[in-house]
Amino acid sequence: MLRKLMFVLSFVFFVAYGVSFSAESTGPGSKETAVSASEEKAEQPESNITVSDAKFCTSVSEREPVGANTSFSTENNVVYYWSNVKTDAAPASISHVWTFNGEKMAEISLNIKNERTRTWSSKTLMPEWTGEWTVETKDSNGNTIRKDSFTYNKTEATPKSTESEGSRTK
Repeated sequence: MLRKLMFVLSFVFFVAYGVSFSAESTGPGSKETAVSASEEKAEQPESNITVSDAKFCTSVSEREPVGANTSFSTENNVVYYWSNVKTDAAPASISHVWTFNGEKMAEISLNIKNERTRTWSSKTLMPEWTGEWTVETKDSNGNTIRKDSFTYNKTEATPKSTESEGSRTK
């Protein structure tokens, strides 16, 4: 009777705490059956999305970049990342991942409705965020399609003249 009671209590304990037994060994020399995240990504189909052109700019007008550059000053605190995207499987989606000093500052999802789409995202920058910025274009599986960088520079103040109008010599 005591043996039967111990068996029942052991069974309840194992069920209650999710303990299970398996014939598989996980010790040294055993094969692991878990699939790592990188192996899972490798099994996903390659992206059919390409970015044929991309530019950083100060604005976008009529779906075209305006003020394209790779260096911006703190006088202009909004930077746009314009992309010309092509796919053979519309609709699709991409994202622009904005990174500064190795830290993701924004991730903007963009819908691709046609085989060729001109799309963009923008980021408002703080004056103290000077340095190199990177934007990665990623497909819906997280694969990087394109990566571009720009520099955000502090605006230098123009020195004011200390000379007054009345003290000039002629």
